[in-house]
Amino acid sequence: MRWRYGALLSLVLCFTAPAETLHFVTKISPPLNWEEKGQSIGPMIDILQATCKSLGITCTIQTMPWRRALLMVEDGQAEGLFALAISPDRIAQFYLSEPLIVSAYSFFGLNNNNFHYHKPEDLIGHTIVVYGPSNTQTVLEHALKDIKGVSIIIEKDDLTLLRKLAEGRYGQEALAFMNRDIGENLCQSQHILEIKPIADYSSVYYSIGLSRKAVSESNANRFFNTVHILNKSGKIAEILKKWKLTPAIKPQ
Repeated sequence: MRWRYGALLSLVLCFTAPAETLHFVTKISPPLNWEEKGQSIGPMIDILQATCKSLGITCTIQTMPWRRALLMVEDGQAEGLFALAISPDRIAQFYLSEPLIVSAYSFFGLNNNNFHYHKPEDLIGHTIVVYGPSNTQTVLEHALKDIKGVSIIIEKDDLTLLRKLAEGRYGQEALAFMNRDIGENLCQSQHILEIKPIADYSSVYYSIGLSRKAVSESNANRFFNTVHILNKSGKIAEILKKWKLTPAIKPQ
């Protein structure tokens, strides 16, 4: 996927209203972003704040359930959201920045699970648990669209499915399908020691999204030009290094 923006000189232009405030919504999703003592922190927060500071605008952040966040931005009740996994559906729904963070969709299993993944057919006979509705669920269902004999269980959040998997409630051979960085962070922070990542399925790229109803295309381009400059300069890579995450684009 190639990302094209207007002349970078547009970076020096302000949004239509110099004192404009953009309201962003998100869900708590460590290690991408979370809250401590009532404050939003994490790499996506740092990237957003750096972008807004460069533009000379104010950006506010509100956490909420993910489905509500998506609906608010789709309906124009908020200007933006993050972190969005880039997909054809998301590109149709929102204006998207260039990729910022790269991670992986991965399979997790119990420590004594000797499963090896090479192709979707390897999943026949397995139960796979995924958080949904979500883009992760969509990716899994697409991977299995021509595969019979796989049972999919949908859970309300990643932590719930990891805890149940650790307790053996889906069976000893069951697998969880989720973002690798999020899964490893949850296992570490919640002391879920019975689970390990088994195999990566595919890369996943995360971006910032802006509302097509609340933000004009020209203002979206100005915002994303700023993100591009920060990416190219190495600022975003510097932020992600601090949080031990991988930048999607190497600085030039």
